[in-house]
Amino acid sequence: MAPAIVHFLVGASLLLLLTAPLALRFGTVRRYQLWLILAGGLWGLLPDVHYVAPVLDRTLESLHDSRWVDLFAFHYTLDQPALTGMALELIVGSILLFLVAITVFTAAWSRSGSTSGSRGSQFVAAIVCVALAALIAGTALGAGLYATNRLESVATLYGRESARAGATLLLAWSVVTGAGIAAIIALADETMRATDPVAGISVGMLVAAVGWLFGIVVALPLWMQRFFELSRPFPYLHWQSLIGLLVFGFVFGCCYSLLRRLFESITPGETEVQASSSTQ
Repeated sequence: MAPAIVHFLVGASLLLLLTAPLALRFGTVRRYQLWLILAGGLWGLLPDVHYVAPVLDRTLESLHDSRWVDLFAFHYTLDQPALTGMALELIVGSILLFLVAITVFTAAWSRSGSTSGSRGSQFVAAIVCVALAALIAGTALGAGLYATNRLESVATLYGRESARAGATLLLAWSVVTGAGIAAIIALADETMRATDPVAGISVGMLVAAVGWLFGIVVALPLWMQRFFELSRPFPYLHWQSLIGLLVFGFVFGCCYSLLRRLFESITPGETEVQASSSTQ
């Protein structure tokens, strides 16, 4: 069975995606975004009500085991035995799906004119660029790990052994790290114009070097000893991981900056807003 958080996030994501076209026209839909997330999550969780129902629990349980509950955000499919051993992959996938749904819904909100000024559209662009750049950089790093037969070593950091788990964890780590790099770039630039590849690459590689120093050299041996009773030398000077992280930082910083520049070039609304404000 899939974890409850998976059912909640899948239900919330599907409802947001279904209502995104309505957000283009109706302000009421846009104002109740948080309620849509809650309603969608409960929709995805509804077949599990037999766990807490004081009456008719057997009847509700038999309904839970029928294919009809796929009407509730594919609840039946997500609970199939074939997915039982993929809890981690399902959680990461549902989180990514939720981020995509939030981005699509917010983009519809911004396009409708409800998001104030240019900052709203820039924020949406930043989310999309982080996701795309993290996917590209994570794929580049994953390809290198796969070619050198080290993808399984990523999974061992979390008590897993398969390359599939390693790829899933690497993707999740890429998104989180990419968001951190983008946040540092945004904090360093008050106008949020992170379109300079040199700045993006510099910040990306700096974060990668600091992350290697504290994450691999210091924290990794302590983590492995504490949770898995596996000894690693301290400090753990694993130079191959430093190269991999620097490659990730370089690719992410470059791609993120170029994608931001592309988004600004195809979003004339910001230029028009700035021009009108300067005229006034």
